[in-house]
Amino acid sequence: MNSFKEKLLRLKNELNVATDKEIAEILGMKPTAFNGRKTRESFPEKELFALKAKCPELNLDMDYILLGHRRETYEAIEQEMLKDMPKPDEPHFDPNREMENLMPAENLLLQYFRTADKEGKEMILNVAKMAAKANTTQGNSATKMHIGNVEQQNNIEHLEGGIQFNKGK
Repeated sequence: MNSFKEKLLRLKNELNVATDKEIAEILGMKPTAFNGRKTRESFPEKELFALKAKCPELNLDMDYILLGHRRETYEAIEQEMLKDMPKPDEPHFDPNREMENLMPAENLLLQYFRTADKEGKEMILNVAKMAAKANTTQGNSATKMHIGNVEQQNNIEHLEGGIQFNKGK
């Protein structure tokens, strides 16, 4: 079955009509003009869109008529694709952005940094500096971190396997 015949059958189904003559009349075409289009396999899409605009009460499913799939199918696919997208209040991550030679945690940190406001970026940098300093220091040391107007002092102990933060004085 060719594409024209498939579309015509779906249109007849949507309009609940049986003959090509009825379709031609509904589309505002002469039966001879419609038959000529059928012979050339040139589906009257322009006339179909005009019918949809002129008679919205027909509630024609254009996706079904022209593509063979119901609107609900596309809506379900769209919902499935959107379910893993970040919500408007979550940071926006661009998975297509190239970041060569970065570990996944580094990539995530960079994405959070890029979406943070000025104060957030300052806090991220201060924490990173503190962690880097702690990683290069042997033994115990005291580190100060300023967040807004609050000064936080922590004693950092370098341990094998990571950094442990002890509550300051």
